Amino acid sequence: MINKEKMLCGVFLFLILQTGKIAGVVLDVETGSPLPKVKVWIEETGQSAITDKNGNFEIPKVYPGIYTVSAKIKGVKISVSGVLVLQNLTTTITLGGVKVVTATKELRRIEEVPAICEVINYSQILERGYETVADALQMLPGFHLITDHVNYEIGVRGINGGLRAESRIVKLMLDGRWVAFRPSSGNFLSYELIPIDVIDRIETVRGPISALYGANAYLGAINIIPKDGEKINGFFVRLSRKSPYEKGYLISFFGGKKIGAVDFVIAGSKCKFDRSGLGIPEISPEYLKYSDEISKNDISQPVSMYCKVKSKISSGFLEVDANYSLLDAFGEYKDWGIMTHENRLSLYNAGVGVKLKFPLFRFYYSYSEGAPTKFDHLDIGSDIYWELRDFGYSSHDFTFEIAKSTRKYNLLLGADYSHDDENLLTVYSILKRDYGENEAGDTVLLDPPPLGDTVFRNVGVYLQFMGFTRRLNFIAGGRFDRHNIYGNALSPRLGFVYKISQNDFLKLLYGSSFKAPAPTQLFTKKIKSGGIMGNPDLKPEFAHIVELNYSRKLPKFGYDFTLYFMRIFNYIEFIPKGGGTIAENRSKISAVGLECGSYFERNRIKVRAFGATGIARTDEGEELGLYPRFTFGTILSYSLNGLKLVLEMKYVSKIKASPSNIRENGGEIYYLPQYLLTNLTLTTERLRLLKGRKAYFICKLFEIAGSHIEPGFEGVDIPSLGPRFSLSFIHEI
Repeated sequence: MINKEKMLCGVFLFLILQTGKIAGVVLDVETGSPLPKVKVWIEETGQSAITDKNGNFEIPKVYPGIYTVSAKIKGVKISVSGVLVLQNLTTTITLGGVKVVTATKELRRIEEVPAICEVINYSQILERGYETVADALQMLPGFHLITDHVNYEIGVRGINGGLRAESRIVKLMLDGRWVAFRPSSGNFLSYELIPIDVIDRIETVRGPISALYGANAYLGAINIIPKDGEKINGFFVRLSRKSPYEKGYLISFFGGKKIGAVDFVIAGSKCKFDRSGLGIPEISPEYLKYSDEISKNDISQPVSMYCKVKSKISSGFLEVDANYSLLDAFGEYKDWGIMTHENRLSLYNAGVGVKLKFPLFRFYYSYSEGAPTKFDHLDIGSDIYWELRDFGYSSHDFTFEIAKSTRKYNLLLGADYSHDDENLLTVYSILKRDYGENEAGDTVLLDPPPLGDTVFRNVGVYLQFMGFTRRLNFIAGGRFDRHNIYGNALSPRLGFVYKISQNDFLKLLYGSSFKAPAPTQLFTKKIKSGGIMGNPDLKPEFAHIVELNYSRKLPKFGYDFTLYFMRIFNYIEFIPKGGGTIAENRSKISAVGLECGSYFERNRIKVRAFGATGIARTDEGEELGLYPRFTFGTILSYSLNGLKLVLEMKYVSKIKASPSNIRENGGEIYYLPQYLLTNLTLTTERLRLLKGRKAYFICKLFEIAGSHIEPGFEGVDIPSLGPRFSLSFIHEI
């Protein structure tokens, strides 16, 4: 009996003394590189370990159970909860690192997702003095932006959407919700989009992503992830002053809290800038016509607002968010009215989204609308009349997804429906003076009849499967879209990510995507004689892209390279026809290029460098314009005693002029000169002023190496704003 009791006691002691192990790696939240000499601890037991030179750690002799493991990375506590430890087994986790959700709709490490991604977080936005999303995108490889000082035209890998494209070759989202101005499918990228201080991070994908997001996730996607109220934990105001070639101010507020199970965020901004005093560059074909002209009354008054409420429900959450954007700016370089001094574009775009998310299913709904405001006023240079635009839209979007995720695979099945009511563009002429039988102020329809309303409907279904092994991650999926106007589209996707070692990754990716014709491309009236007309026979543009990426990330140093080949079908060009200009599917495009990036850290110094080179040509051998063949940039930051100094430089090679400007130049090809974009920012890392409240001071100098010239249209190229400064002060209320 005694022996039996001893044996049972021994078995019991053996069982309770069996332990497991927690091991893993700690990664930098900005670069993804492994971090040495970081303390990692278990919240419940206090057991801890220090990471080795490769960022690895190991905590042995942990009793079976569920734990929370934490580490402090650059002063910020990072935790992983729900860590399950079993007897005689090792549980592996990753603390920190750069994670993205846009590429797969699942939050994963950027090195492991089957896409070419970049992330800009708020700390980088703050220290570099970025005031708009466009500012941030300009300093990424594979992107190049030009502007007419009203809209931005984003180019990706040698391709720019061209005349009135308004950056529609990428899909712009607020936390997964499409926020384009639907009539043109254009994207607001400046102050009118969202208050910059409410952004947690900007995720970008270069390459095809229509397999998840459908139309217009064509050459990439930009997903702006706002902060949660818990992260803001207070209320702040920002005051900014700018001068001399963008004289004006910015006033914004942002704040958020978590109270119980409810998290909320609210933010808004109002700006007023004056860009008057700019002329027409001498390189422009129409320089002699406008040589005595300078921009006058060139005022921009954008407004943006954003709010979000999020509440935990059982094992999931409910989130409601809303945004309002007002683009209100005079356009002295718009193709229909150059230097008329009365050309005012005033458009609002607003939306609200509802997100219900549980582990096995998700439901999304969004409503959006937009139209010109009463201040919209197009002056084409006539002394008889000015133009009034009547158009707008309202849309409803529904998405339902089923997701199943395990350690070995992830399965996503989704379906969405979009219903878009478009009030198609009608242009009325408002008489400036008495004319014939009409009196000044009368409204005249010079180009009847109105096009009326049209409904755009799209149904999409998609499937995504991701598999995970110790060394290899792979993805296979696709999407089918059926549209009531432009027909069907199929977007397949296939990718492999091979983990060569803990620090080395290799990606091989293929995808297809498409860009749908915008309502203004299909159905529109000319604003002026010879202007752009709609073409209801337009078809979607399709892209097929193959990418090969290698990345290596070591403590304090890392680099990556991406090779890509792109083939585009049904490329849209603008052709003079029938007394106007009409868009037609005419060309096939081939593009090939190389993108690279690197980072280096030593003590107080951080260096990031990036570059891209490539070329895009038609099958007839003609090089596309509006995009540089080569760009190279570097971001150098230095920290000392609570101050941070950041120097940004981007070299841009010569750029081929737009097709319309080459036509105005008698058909002779010309190039805009190369330039070096140079900005310098000084930021206080954190001050404590009134009653110990948080405060930041930001001083930024723009274009300190001098101004440059960007491609324009209708015979006129566009000067940049030139050297100027911005002073900003952010303070907790």
